[in-house]
Amino acid sequence: MLPDQARGQATLLTIGRIIIVPTDDSKESLIARIIDQLVTHHLAQETRFHAETLLTEIGAVAGFAVQMALRKGVIEPQGLDPSGILVEAGSKRGEVFYFGDALNAFLFEQMDKPPYSIWSYIAGIVPNPDADTLPDIVGIVRHAARTVGTREFGNPPLPAAHRPHRPPRRALNQNWHEAYRALLDAGRPPMDWPFDLALAAQRLMLMNRDVLPLKLSATIVMEAAVRMAKVDPHSVPGV
Repeated sequence: MLPDQARGQATLLTIGRIIIVPTDDSKESLIARIIDQLVTHHLAQETRFHAETLLTEIGAVAGFAVQMALRKGVIEPQGLDPSGILVEAGSKRGEVFYFGDALNAFLFEQMDKPPYSIWSYIAGIVPNPDADTLPDIVGIVRHAARTVGTREFGNPPLPAAHRPHRPPRRALNQNWHEAYRALLDAGRPPMDWPFDLALAAQRLMLMNRDVLPLKLSATIVMEAAVRMAKVDPHSVPGV
């Protein structure tokens, strides 16, 4: 079961993918708080609402939450050597990035067994999910890995008309601290953080479906999530 699924959540099945519809009041309150924080901060910087930027923001914090969940939920409590779970890589510009099977599993690989992945939540709300209606997640992952440490890494290859006003890294720097505080205040265990934020991403995608097709929304969220899962937490404000 997904985290908390046994405690009053409804589960909808769609072509082998799972949509989680939270019914627990405390989780609903948490998701509402995260969305409210993002939207409030977003509108303080925009002359008008920009869906692509908002989806980049939630994607960025959700992706980074994967690495933080592993650090705070596994590595630190068990006193493990981080290098046993996360593979560190440096760039020519002196930046540090992280890779690893555990990151991949939580980001996009776990589609048919617990604890699933962020991608399972995002893909699950795209109608009739198949090769034609879903983003190319393999292409997203490969492009991020190929460009890590370059300027291209920080600017996902989205259509010109749908690029965010703030790239994923800036979105992460500006929004992680408040999202992190909301998760801590709600008493959420670290291993649930990525999925709490994935649920918030689902809500924002659905809220904007009249503006952006869900396939495009899914692409924007995952482009940010895959990239920001790899960044050095020491370089992120509020960690």
